[in-house]
Amino acid sequence: MPRVRLGDWDGEGGAGPVSFQVVRRRGAPVIVDLVVAHQTTCKTSSGAQRSTALGQLRRAIPIARNGAFRYRSAVLELSGRFLDGAVRGRWAEPTLRLPAVAGEPPATCSTQTVLFRAAPQRRIHVRDGRWSGVTAEGQPVSFSVSLDGRILSNFSIGASKPVTSTGVSVTETSSSGGQTTTHSRELTGETSEFPCWIGYRAPNPEAFISPRGSVSVELSTTSDPKGTEVPDLTLSVTFASRVAHGSYAPTGDLPSDPCLVGGTFTARP
Repeated sequence: MPRVRLGDWDGEGGAGPVSFQVVRRRGAPVIVDLVVAHQTTCKTSSGAQRSTALGQLRRAIPIARNGAFRYRSAVLELSGRFLDGAVRGRWAEPTLRLPAVAGEPPATCSTQTVLFRAAPQRRIHVRDGRWSGVTAEGQPVSFSVSLDGRILSNFSIGASKPVTSTGVSVTETSSSGGQTTTHSRELTGETSEFPCWIGYRAPNPEAFISPRGSVSVELSTTSDPKGTEVPDLTLSVTFASRVAHGSYAPTGDLPSDPCLVGGTFTARP
């Protein structure tokens, strides 16, 4: 029987990272907290759309005495073998035919089979659960961590603050009777008549946390009552023990709006 090392394992597949743990249950080694990046293509009458997602398997997968493992369900086929301090595996999902929903046409979605390889890897411990904190300007930040520190999800930043600035021009646009009117006004050191309220969230359900405890996420806006064109943000987070340090910045050109700035934050579980 090949010796299977207990602890964290990380590697790569055809579409991105692969990560899991090997733990001992009832005297035998099993795989838990498995994450496999895979690519899915959905075809409709109007074309095809390709996306990359993080497949997750939370149940324990027994490892046989010869190092082999296998799991099969209606939506997943997983198999592989541990040998010479490494593991090779295969992740396959069936083609799905989705009915029309909420005005969307029916779709046929196929997931590319992933052949992966992984080896023992030391990971920064990131505590599972809800994390919260504030930006340097006092804006609330929250997100969740799961699968023993492998997945970051439900990330959001909400901002609500009055604007106090000198010599800054704010452009406002309004529509009435089919006509659009644009005018500018100066903020001359007094608190503006409206607060900034720009919320951001991650459009993808989950993001992968690397063994070193870092993750990068794209954020899109959720609200902006002034009607300003708001750029997306690029977010970077680094975990260290029981604290997360992050920074965010617009991905494109920054409009002349005092509400729209990058920043930093700190969060804790």
